[in-house]
Amino acid sequence: MLLIDFEDVPKGRFYVTEDAQIWDSLRSRYLTQTCAPLPNGRPGYVSVGFQMPDKRFKRKYVHRLVAHAYVPNPRQAPEVNHIDGDKTNNLPGNLEWVTKSENHLHAHKYGLKGTPLPDWLR
Repeated sequence: MLLIDFEDVPKGRFYVTEDAQIWDSLRSRYLTQTCAPLPNGRPGYVSVGFQMPDKRFKRKYVHRLVAHAYVPNPRQAPEVNHIDGDKTNNLPGNLEWVTKSENHLHAHKYGLKGTPLPDWLR
């Protein structure tokens, strides 16, 4: 379990586990994860809500929290890709840091977005 050090997340209170759970050390419980469906019926990204010091809530994607804690990012790539295409599989071994273009190519290659790429572009 690693302490979350991520933008807009209250410091020193929340931890992320290797099985993609978010632990609230103040309340001694795991945060509830939600997954809103996309318009096409596929599941969307899993997120959790954090209460800010001013009592507002901010939602963060679990895959980004897990990747930030467990997946090396030597190229400083800005996006996190789900290798198997399953947006609900947020385990570290299924996540990789990629560029925006790499992420789009992956989505089209596996038919996750739009039409699949033709064989000659794969």
